[in-house]
Amino acid sequence: VHESAWRSEAWCMHDMMNTDGAQHQRQTFHANVFNCLSALQRFALSSSEVCPKATMNHVRAKIDAATLCTMQDLSVQDLQGTKSTQALLVKLQCCEDVIDFTCAVLQADPVSPTSQNSQPGKGSRSAFRNPAKPLPPLLKMWRDRPELVGYDFEACEPAMALQSVLLSIFKKKEDSDLIGHLSLATKYAMRQGNLHYARISMHKLQLRIPDASRPGKWWTTLAKLMWQDGQRDKAAGLLRLLVQHLKNSSGRNDKTHHHLLSKALAMNAEWASISRTEGSREIQRMLKESVALQDKVAKPDTSRYVKSHYKLATFLDGMYTYEQEQDKENKETKELVEEMEVNKDPQKKVYDKYHQNLTKDIEERDNRRLEFLSGALEHYMTCVHHGSRIQKFQGAVFRILQIWFENSDKQQANELMIENCGEQKCLEGLALVTHQIVSRLDGKENKFQEALHTLLQTLLTQRPHDMLVHLFSIKNEKITDADGMLCGKVKAATRLLHSFRNRNEEQRKLHDESLKLVAAYLQQAKEKAVDRKAEKPPHNTEYDIHPELRRLKWNKDESVVRVFTADDISGEDPWERPASMPLVQKFQSKWVYPGGVTFPKKLVCISTDDAKHTQVLKNEDPRTDVVTSQVFNVIRVLFKGDAECRSRCLDIGTYKVVSLAPDVGLLHWVDGAVPIGALLGNCTKSWVESLHARHDRHGWDFQKCRLHMRAIDLKLRDGKSCKPGYHEKLREGLCQVFKHTKPVFRHYFVEISNSSQQWFQTRLAFTRSVASSSMAGYIVGLGDRHTSNILIRQDGERRGEVMHIDLGVVFEQGKFLPMPELIPFRLTRDIVDGFGVTGTDGVMTKCSEETLRVMRKNKHALLAIVDVLLHDPLQSWQMSSKKAEQTQMGSMDNKTCTVDARMVRRVVKEKLEGLDRGEQLGVEGQVKQLIQDATSIDNLSRLFCGWAAWL
Repeated sequence: VHESAWRSEAWCMHDMMNTDGAQHQRQTFHANVFNCLSALQRFALSSSEVCPKATMNHVRAKIDAATLCTMQDLSVQDLQGTKSTQALLVKLQCCEDVIDFTCAVLQADPVSPTSQNSQPGKGSRSAFRNPAKPLPPLLKMWRDRPELVGYDFEACEPAMALQSVLLSIFKKKEDSDLIGHLSLATKYAMRQGNLHYARISMHKLQLRIPDASRPGKWWTTLAKLMWQDGQRDKAAGLLRLLVQHLKNSSGRNDKTHHHLLSKALAMNAEWASISRTEGSREIQRMLKESVALQDKVAKPDTSRYVKSHYKLATFLDGMYTYEQEQDKENKETKELVEEMEVNKDPQKKVYDKYHQNLTKDIEERDNRRLEFLSGALEHYMTCVHHGSRIQKFQGAVFRILQIWFENSDKQQANELMIENCGEQKCLEGLALVTHQIVSRLDGKENKFQEALHTLLQTLLTQRPHDMLVHLFSIKNEKITDADGMLCGKVKAATRLLHSFRNRNEEQRKLHDESLKLVAAYLQQAKEKAVDRKAEKPPHNTEYDIHPELRRLKWNKDESVVRVFTADDISGEDPWERPASMPLVQKFQSKWVYPGGVTFPKKLVCISTDDAKHTQVLKNEDPRTDVVTSQVFNVIRVLFKGDAECRSRCLDIGTYKVVSLAPDVGLLHWVDGAVPIGALLGNCTKSWVESLHARHDRHGWDFQKCRLHMRAIDLKLRDGKSCKPGYHEKLREGLCQVFKHTKPVFRHYFVEISNSSQQWFQTRLAFTRSVASSSMAGYIVGLGDRHTSNILIRQDGERRGEVMHIDLGVVFEQGKFLPMPELIPFRLTRDIVDGFGVTGTDGVMTKCSEETLRVMRKNKHALLAIVDVLLHDPLQSWQMSSKKAEQTQMGSMDNKTCTVDARMVRRVVKEKLEGLDRGEQLGVEGQVKQLIQDATSIDNLSRLFCGWAAWL
């Protein structure tokens, strides 16, 4: 009753309910809120003799009582009931909003009542009649509060409703703050799909507007609501009326007028495109007019400016894609024209006319496609220039590369890129794809290479630390052609480096010092500490670093080289030595052998701020890790742009990988994380202190399980051929292992947690990270997921999250191993045991569905980057017999397992479209099928025994 009363502003019910009293602590939350708002309403309508201090004290008392009620409910709340817990937290936020707003309008101290001037009178009332300056920042905080977007709207709705009532009490009927808040509440409701609340807010909004029949800014919100509610014809008609009114109105030089007209035109164009009520020329005209209006009044770096260009670019891109899809028909037309030219009969004029019409049609289609291509590139580049820091527009980067590389032979496209890639242009957004840009270098003299050189020269100036390492990696390839001459790619990279070095003294120093550091890393990587044929030393054995690396020391004021594995810094001038940029000072005198087949070296680089950066130097091709981490980073960007993924805190752990040469890579060492195999006991040394040794004392140990499965494999398999009943025996063997072992990973979260809240949060973070990383790994075909290649964080804000390392087996290469991997990702019994009693149901399934949904929704962005990666001339996309032997300790023919780029793209596209075994599945069905495949005993039993399917 009390909630309905304050929501409907029925203050006359105050005396009827008689809720005021000394024992306000026993009242409910909504009763206290109603009492508080009633007091504020009486104060707003009363004469000057009402004391603001008394009102403030009354408000404090009621809000304290409401807070106490909420805290009592929270103390008995089940922590696993996240939705009800969130509702209680929103109530606490409501209490804070009431206090903040009341203090703002009364100019009172939010804590100490004694600080408030107790003198009543017109002076204090005038402060109320004209709200104090702290009020605008408070209203802005309400508008920008990010949790309203990410949280469940039903839980956050009480806070917005309370804010509307507060504004209604203290504001006039037509006040712009109240109207703006109601409009914002309507938008939030529509964004979350809550049309019922959106209609209520819109009705309140219409009542507050003096002349609701007059077109205004709120018409765009009403039109969106109608469109979302299925009344598309009415919505489009309302929007056309608004556009016509704005064009005929007198405020043509007003910025607000231009912004509103631009928004209405863009919405009208978008809806016309969806409903197909207008032709492409008219839609393009409306979008161009919208862009022109934003160019007049909006600042280039604002979201609305970039958004207008992005909408035009995506429309032109869609038209270009449509024309590309019609290419088959164009080819048939061209073939018909060629046939008519061969069989031309001069006596039949009708054929000449038909031939002319066909030729003209081909020319018009080609010109139209080129026009769409140029327009899309131009406006996408505008988004890159001004919106590199706005995440929702970063998809333009990948689309630029895709359509530019597809049309590298088009002079108009290359000239447009040259024009938009000069040094005066900001190209920071292209830092995401520098590896792919550099890979297109060659020694040819053409317009495409000229545009590429212009782009790389600008990136070298704006992102020198990243670009120098990329170019040094190419230069270190030393690839030669048939005549023994350096290939064009190496020559082009050398020419770019030479041009950069000779520009000024500052660039020369950065070039030389970076080159010196890269050379020292390569010397360290090639150094053989022990004979490779001898037995490997124990883990964590220390050795002296190479003399070249030891000699590298810089003073704090003289160092110019950024730590290679440090996080990228965006938005700062790299030439100004920003304080947030870690620069190399020296290296610790010892390196450590952390264990591994390729004998990696663990180094510690000390930066100028005395921070320690742990790095791993590996003697293997790092480029597959580079590009796979790149795909994961793109998915992370998609997560941040999706409200459902943000509300679930979905993320994918990544680490920095730097290619120093084709066979040498430098990786960031993830501190505070351990392999799950070390916790579960994936070897004899770690078994004694493992979870299985402590919580499954009577079960088989790791070695016994491994030997049991290995014996079945050796007994029934001779080389590549398998004896009858091989797979059935493997299945029986794994079932026997399951009988003698039990999953124990749930105990890990109990052991590392100090409270039930920490236990719940850590386990929840583990489940969510497994879901997101599993779906992402499935899309890129990530294999070789044994227990040493999955880390779990043990401290920090991301405690409990998993991270995948050693990303060398991707794009279905695991199916080419001696024992092919048939599972989409690792989801063994111990992993599922860590999810809790719900297992794969609940959080795991829901987070997997949200991850797959956002990837399928943005499949074009993912396919764009996959296209760029798979056609990377630097990447062979093949797995050598040596790599396969290292992965499964088996034997293989001296051949390479080549994965065709076109086949890989088709497989990735089918995954993103839900195609499975020839059937089209929805998101829920696809996730269900993947979980079944990952947990299938048949699939798990056929894995290599070192994969440890029983852990």
